[in-house]
Amino acid sequence: MQLKLLSKFFILPSAVLLLASNASGETQFQPAEIYSIGSRAEAVTVADLNNDGLDDVAIITSQAFDPDNDFQLKVFLQNQAGQLQDAVNYPLSSETESLPKSLAVGDINSDGRKDVAIGFAGEKIEIFLQAEDGSLIAGETYPSSYATNIAIGDLKGDGVNEIVGVSKTSDGVESIRQAPQPFGQVRSLSFVMGHESALLTLGDVNRDYIDDIVMLSEQPLSTKLAVMESNPFSSQIAYYDFGSKVQANGISTGDINGDGFDDVVVSLGDSATGAGLAVFFQDSERKLQIPVFFSTQNNPGPILTTLLQDKESARVLMLPKEGFSLTTYGDFIQDLEASKYEINIPVGNYSNPQSIATGDINSDGAVDIVIANPQQGLITLKGSLAVLNQPPQAIAGGDQSVGGGSLVVLDGSQSSDPDGNIVAYHWKQLSGAPVSLMDSGDGVVNFIAPAEQKGIVQELVFELEVEDDHGIVSTDQSTVRVGTNLAPVIVVENIGTIKAGQSVRLDASESFDMDGEIVSARWAQLSGDPVELMQLERGVATFTVPVFGGPLGLLKGYVFEVEVEDNGGQKSKRTIAFIAEGLKAPIVVPGEPQEVKPGKLVQLDGRESYDSDGKIVSYNWSASGLEINNNPDGTASFIAPEIAADTQRVIMVTLSVKDDDGYTGVGFLAIRIVGNSSPKAQIVTPLNVKQNSLVTLDGSNSIDEDGTIISYQWQQVGGPEVSLENASAAITTFIAPNKSDEEYTSLAFQLTVTDDQGDINRSIIMLLVE
Repeated sequence: MQLKLLSKFFILPSAVLLLASNASGETQFQPAEIYSIGSRAEAVTVADLNNDGLDDVAIITSQAFDPDNDFQLKVFLQNQAGQLQDAVNYPLSSETESLPKSLAVGDINSDGRKDVAIGFAGEKIEIFLQAEDGSLIAGETYPSSYATNIAIGDLKGDGVNEIVGVSKTSDGVESIRQAPQPFGQVRSLSFVMGHESALLTLGDVNRDYIDDIVMLSEQPLSTKLAVMESNPFSSQIAYYDFGSKVQANGISTGDINGDGFDDVVVSLGDSATGAGLAVFFQDSERKLQIPVFFSTQNNPGPILTTLLQDKESARVLMLPKEGFSLTTYGDFIQDLEASKYEINIPVGNYSNPQSIATGDINSDGAVDIVIANPQQGLITLKGSLAVLNQPPQAIAGGDQSVGGGSLVVLDGSQSSDPDGNIVAYHWKQLSGAPVSLMDSGDGVVNFIAPAEQKGIVQELVFELEVEDDHGIVSTDQSTVRVGTNLAPVIVVENIGTIKAGQSVRLDASESFDMDGEIVSARWAQLSGDPVELMQLERGVATFTVPVFGGPLGLLKGYVFEVEVEDNGGQKSKRTIAFIAEGLKAPIVVPGEPQEVKPGKLVQLDGRESYDSDGKIVSYNWSASGLEINNNPDGTASFIAPEIAADTQRVIMVTLSVKDDDGYTGVGFLAIRIVGNSSPKAQIVTPLNVKQNSLVTLDGSNSIDEDGTIISYQWQQVGGPEVSLENASAAITTFIAPNKSDEEYTSLAFQLTVTDDQGDINRSIIMLLVE
């Protein structure tokens, strides 16, 4: 059964459907088709999901309060006639705290068939394995907090695919692979600071023919592109700096400059760099270069690189973050804006990075585009390879420079038509001093050049229009320059290394023109952190270097260009570059670790801290649960807290130091509090005594290792009662009682000693009366 088409989006002018020049074999796109799926579309992909060699479409839904269509994996199989069939629904887990947000396809269990993985943001990954009959069977569910954005690829080059994922809330990248025998899973986790966008893609960006993981990483001062090369869990991570913190909406890899190597493209919006695309080109050293930024008119959302028919470089397909047109870009080397095409699509909010995919969903050999529109469902843009009448090629001849009053010939006779004949030529003047064109036939005209004007080159622009035998026309232009004009000479002072926050003066006021006068001179920034450039008169501009820095300071490069124009329209350009040195955070010296007793005054001294490029303006000592008395000069004190005897406690005290640039340094000091050592009660006395004899109990050998014993106390705790003499002295005596009728009579005594910290210790001794 053929998939029921909800509607077609016909308002698009056909001229913007063409993604290439009007030549045979180029990819064109039909008007957008909309297929309702009954719920909110989240992510879409194209793959062979029943092992018949044809591309199928898979899309996942979240929740729109439609029980029949919420939480579904919908698979639209392509039949042999190139038609998508009604969706086969595979229910997802609806008893969940999160929504399905990510969709990946690949051979997970190494059986040669494509399987499906669905990531529930921050919770789990559900697996659907493809059976021998081409159907999907619900497999294992992997609990995982790294499921916001998942992908499947061979990350080790061993032919075994892995599921990799990242999270919006947790740092790191998780990898899951199925162990062949016994059936199970092997997990790996590699640490890399994450990014709130949770963008992840795979691609070979180091030219080892193995998938690399490419993602965004939020660093303290800027956003970086993190590349986990080849085996990503060997801690081999390369970082590439955007130069500032950015908000990213999409990421993709592909060869967009036709050199045969994958590049990385990131779509940016509402950030310091403005709306546009950041491209990391792969260089000959198998490394990514610093990003090149391309501005876009629309705020970009999800992106995808795809190779269209018979092209050496991939195009970038860009969905809007919110809007109704898909934009494609093709020439990132010569003229990006000229290569741009827009295709009208139903309006939508495209926030999921997996909202777009490509494949051949009607088996006509052309690339098709599928889109997950959250509000309206599945959108298809079907490509086709059209054989068109090729237009004639108008050749107006090269530009010319002539003297005043000379005869000028415009020759268009080299124009041609690749699939027919040229039947008409027509020349006309577009601009410049008017001249009379004399037709010589076969596309050739001539005229007399106007008189020269000193120091000014007059430009006369002419257009040749040719028409072929199918009524198709094309045009070309030729420019004739009359007279000469020397380019202005630019004189600029070089700028050495300067400090962050410093004002800079760019001065080209000494520039001059040999045969005229300078009418304008304007500065523009080419690279470096964006600055507010104030243009003054006579080629002077000023700006203030943004404040930046860190613990060890940083260096940043800036490049500016001045363009000078003379009264004849001649322009000269020159660039100037300099290095800005970042501000350094203060160095914190908190002093040596200390060991103190409870209740003692602890002195802290941070006055050895210093700031290499300024001065310290404030100190602050702090520790959890302690009241510290801070002084303005960096000293401080506190009373060591009480702790139990014979115990120790380490307190980590923090010193925060701020300098006059607003940067803060932090240091730590360990204070060890050693509790009082308890005294040791020791008794010396004979163990056997005679009845009615004088017995001495001697506790004078009792000791206190970290103080003195201040009191002794003897107490009889067993046997017939006796009278102790000087029971509160170190030594006491008593008269042994008469022995009872038993063979032995026992007596027991306890000595309690107290030290100068109030801690006590007891010892008991037993005597036998013979």
